[in-house]
Amino acid sequence: MPSLEAAGYRLETSGNLRQTLELFTRLDPAVGVVDPLSSGGGAELETIDHSRVAEPPVPVLVVIDPRDPLPSVLAARALDRGLWDLIRRDAPAEEFLVRIESLQNQYQRLHEMSELRLRALYDDRTELL
Repeated sequence: MPSLEAAGYRLETSGNLRQTLELFTRLDPAVGVVDPLSSGGGAELETIDHSRVAEPPVPVLVVIDPRDPLPSVLAARALDRGLWDLIRRDAPAEEFLVRIESLQNQYQRLHEMSELRLRALYDDRTELL
């Protein structure tokens, strides 16, 4: 089973919300994989969502507890900006890879659409929007 590192991803971990926010700011990740520390992680995910300032925001893959997924599913709804997905904590590495790549592809399409909209609005002759 391939690991995320073997697939070319660099993993950074944090032990608390403050460190997570610092990593999001400092590293500008392609995808954030968040395993909430609190049950469900509602407050954590809401804070992370507000910190994602880029347009489109950094996608987030939320890790859920397979024994009690409902709190995490409800908390993930706090991610109202941008892309997010859920994955079970016990999922194999291949599933993590597939979901991360899917989020990255969706992000790339949103970014390209945003660029095309901007170009469509921008007038090269007058340099006005």
